[in-house]
Amino acid sequence: MERFDRIDKNMEQINEKLAILIEGQKTIIENQQKTFNFLIQLADSINVQHNEIMNEFKTVENEIYENRELITSNWESKCQSCLEIIKTRLRMDIYQDILPKHDALLQEYANIDGEGAVLSHCAAYIASYRFASDKSKINPNFSAIASKDSFKNAHNLEELQLITEQSFKLFFQSKEFKQSKENRNILITALFYPSPNINELNNKFASTEVSTDDKNYKSEFKNEYFLKLLLPQAIERHGFVIRNMNYLTNISDGKGNLINLNKVADENFILRDLKLELNEAIQLNNIAIAQQTMLSGDILLPIIYDILEIEKNDTLLSSKSKDLLKRNATLATNFTNYYFSKRTNSSSLNLLQYAFAYTSKDSTLFKIIVNPLFPVEYIKPTDSRIKTYNIKEGWHMIISNLPYRIPEPTLIDNISLVQLESLQILIDNRNKSYKQLKSYSIYDGLSPDQKTDLNYIIMKTQN
Repeated sequence: MERFDRIDKNMEQINEKLAILIEGQKTIIENQQKTFNFLIQLADSINVQHNEIMNEFKTVENEIYENRELITSNWESKCQSCLEIIKTRLRMDIYQDILPKHDALLQEYANIDGEGAVLSHCAAYIASYRFASDKSKINPNFSAIASKDSFKNAHNLEELQLITEQSFKLFFQSKEFKQSKENRNILITALFYPSPNINELNNKFASTEVSTDDKNYKSEFKNEYFLKLLLPQAIERHGFVIRNMNYLTNISDGKGNLINLNKVADENFILRDLKLELNEAIQLNNIAIAQQTMLSGDILLPIIYDILEIEKNDTLLSSKSKDLLKRNATLATNFTNYYFSKRTNSSSLNLLQYAFAYTSKDSTLFKIIVNPLFPVEYIKPTDSRIKTYNIKEGWHMIISNLPYRIPEPTLIDNISLVQLESLQILIDNRNKSYKQLKSYSIYDGLSPDQKTDLNYIIMKTQN
């Protein structure tokens, strides 16, 4: 019996300890539940605060965009006044030889100071938004960031702005640019005339000749002019306005003041400098061309090649070059073609070796023979990247995990450079302005009085 009593007593002690343990477990579970509930409340609070912060960011972003629109509204209204006169009221296009009717011009000048003084607003646009090479900076209203596109597109433009700025800073830091002031001017001028293919790029890079067109109208361009990306559409429209309003030589006098038509024959009337005005528009257009040219690589390609392939000792410039190739797909595409074109004409590799490696379809063999700067792979039809990047089977150089097709051996000496669509628009715009600028040679050699008389005769015969 004593044995059973001891067992009962031990069981009671065990039950007591189990009860204590169970009670402790209940306390732990309750505390865990409280902690869990607190974490849920904390997460909800964080989500609320996050949403509030994101809404504030969105509000700030929208306010920034609205401010951009407000900044450009005054400029836009003046420019629209010019477009209204040219396209609607006078129905003219000087480039297509569509001239305004004399009666329509008289009607515009009759309302210079009236309620519908559109001509005055246009004259203000021309006076306020000229580009002069002696200015410290270009009017910000021409910049891409100040454009009135959607906010989503504004983010894309900001990325282009960053790429533009980084590209030119790398260009300005290059040994070729720093070599001499003369070399600097040659390289700057070279950007005004994009290279259609790699052969012409190589010739241009080695050239010491400044373009014939720029010898007569050459200006010193400050480096800062190129750092803010200009919107091609704004530059094209500006050229259209200047060409047409410039033709109306009696819109203002030599001091930029708007005048009445009857003052054209005044003996004290001094014509404003038409050539200067058009040339300034051309130079502004040239800066926009240089930026679009730089975005596609062009003169920057041999510079990046030298940094990455030849010098290999400047880690800062190498890092900047690789970052640009990562950010700019057009630059990376052109660099891939330029790289192999340059390598096959070097002492380390010839075209026959390149062709042998190319036809092998063997990535390991290609690496041994060519030893490329970036990895090169033969991407097969079953590779997922075919669909992901919408590419074809074949050899690709991998830059920042993105595939860029390398040139076929038979085409390596005749490779075209990929250009941005807006580049041709700007080139056409410049050519139209050049044509009009050169037509003003009829005024050469005439006295101020003779120029005034000739201008008056031209205006009177527009019936």
